[in-house]
Amino acid sequence: MLHLTVRPYHLRYHRPFATAHGSRTGTDAVFLQLVRNGVKSYGEAALPPYLQEGADRVRAVLEAVSPAGLDEVLAVPEALAWIDRATAGSKGARFALVMAYYDLTANEIGCSVESMVKVEAGPSARAMATLGMMPAEQVPEALRALPKVGVLKVKVDAAQGEVLLKAAREHWSGAFFLDGNQGLESMDRALRLLDVLDGQEVLGFEQPFPVDRPELHRDLGERSGITVFADEAVQDAGDLDAVAGAYGGVNVKGLKCGGLDRALELARAARSSGLKVQLGCMSESSLGCAAMLPLNALADLADLDGPWLIANDPFSGLEVRNGAYQATGDQGFGVQLARSLFDDPLGA
Repeated sequence: MLHLTVRPYHLRYHRPFATAHGSRTGTDAVFLQLVRNGVKSYGEAALPPYLQEGADRVRAVLEAVSPAGLDEVLAVPEALAWIDRATAGSKGARFALVMAYYDLTANEIGCSVESMVKVEAGPSARAMATLGMMPAEQVPEALRALPKVGVLKVKVDAAQGEVLLKAAREHWSGAFFLDGNQGLESMDRALRLLDVLDGQEVLGFEQPFPVDRPELHRDLGERSGITVFADEAVQDAGDLDAVAGAYGGVNVKGLKCGGLDRALELARAARSSGLKVQLGCMSESSLGCAAMLPLNALADLADLDGPWLIANDPFSGLEVRNGAYQATGDQGFGVQLARSLFDDPLGA
């Protein structure tokens, strides 16, 4: 018999994390556990405050799920269809339950989720780590706390972006990637930010302008020669046609899509359209970030550094190895429960 347990949890950060969306010191999350015949698996949805869907909604949807129906389903396509119905249009709940289902199935078989989804072979995505918006004097300490990667993603806005980039350039010798979170309004401002990094390797500029300004994103790519990535403008594969020609890449996030299967669909559709692919996260724990690793070979870049931001990560097992994010385990998603998550539901 399949048992499902749901727990709220507050992921606390080591330091405030600021973007154009605002600043926060943590993220409310919902974790779930599936248990069948002694085999355990886990799912997660981390819900930043700028999302329309909050943790209370996700928790309510998951607590209303009757796992008996899923227990009766044997084939993966039918299980995913059942989860669609059970999660009632909640992307967060679907993401968490699909994650736990894949993890459970792989653990029962004794294999990795990556081997289950059968992604095309290829080199792993180049690992990035994120520098949030902060006073310039805090940059050196913040950089020391990041994982050892070769690409630095810098959160920028119109007010502080240039000062932050100058400080980052002084202390960072690797490649750069900019993320505007829709915080810029003019082409001039975006080009001025790129000018600060003149002579540096810049791998992309993510969603600098509001999603309703596709022409600015297209023009920035043409004028700068930099790959402009869509984030908020592309939620799933169904959005690609609407933004065709405006972007050169897309940020694929499991929660944004509503599940690993849908993230896989978006990544494959983006690549077939000639777009670059970045794997992203909602600053999830080691579990939520590891859940994107099965798509590593489909991506050019991976921004999965949530565990290095979090002070009370309930899971462990994500690391950077040979310039890429990797899990240390070889079953399920390859991470392990590191604390009494279901005995300590609020975070500590």
